[in-house]
Amino acid sequence: MSSNKEFEYDVAFSLTDDCKEIARQINDLLKFKLRTYVYFENINETVGQHGIDFFTKVFGYESRVVVVLLSEKWGKTNFTRIEESAIKNRIMDNGWDFIIMVKVRNEINAPRWYQREDIWMTYDGNNIETIASVIEYKLKELGGKVSEESLNAKAERIEARDKKQAEINSLLNSEHKGIELANAEIEELFSVVEAKVQDLKSSIPSKYFQFEKSEDRIKVTNISYLLIFHWYPRSANFLEGSKLDVVLKKKKRGELMIDMVYQDLSKQSYEFTINLSDMKGWKDKKTFNSSERLAESWLEKMLE
Repeated sequence: MSSNKEFEYDVAFSLTDDCKEIARQINDLLKFKLRTYVYFENINETVGQHGIDFFTKVFGYESRVVVVLLSEKWGKTNFTRIEESAIKNRIMDNGWDFIIMVKVRNEINAPRWYQREDIWMTYDGNNIETIASVIEYKLKELGGKVSEESLNAKAERIEARDKKQAEINSLLNSEHKGIELANAEIEELFSVVEAKVQDLKSSIPSKYFQFEKSEDRIKVTNISYLLIFHWYPRSANFLEGSKLDVVLKKKKRGELMIDMVYQDLSKQSYEFTINLSDMKGWKDKKTFNSSERLAESWLEKMLE
């Protein structure tokens, strides 16, 4: 236990870039109560530091609680490899009490070294407050203190959030600029999907993945599925009303057996947006997805 030790931070977040929005939302609920470390929010503390030494300290012994936002890329990027190593060494020295593992999608597997598969959380798009509450509980359990957010601090937080959102809305609703940003992100999404399909063709050739692109639509097929990303720009000048439809269909034989027909399995519509961390991506009614994450989540369904 760490109740008698002084720490630089109450909680530090380890994550890859595609999880910035999740980290930001959790941190927004905690940063007025706790001393938090999130790399993109604590830039001034990071600048000028030696990366290996700095992140080894933060995640190895300077944070009372460490929260890992577990994505497919975690532990494989330069910085999360350093953070993972520091976390593993700390576990060897002090046990498991300090770590909270949060899977950003249910399908993600824990690292092989993580032996507490009964102790983790899964982000579902709607449980940010629950995750923040678990972090507060863990901190108290380890001897940390949670300050009450003052009325003024809460008002400042809400005002800053609303001001930022108003600036984003103004940009998205402006003539030309909003739709230009969306069209650029569509090209990014289509490029990401194409690159991932090429990887799948190499890694599992038995699935026979194929990629086809037109101006506003891409199709991905394999032996079992058809996946379509279709961009519907409402106007050449404005973004409002534009949408991205994603449809997954299952292949099946027609009545004559030589005909191939498709059965709809799932469909979702998305709108282009920019989140409060200035990340461009796609939102449905519940969640925000980067183009990378959106591509991965749908292509994964074609592996089932």
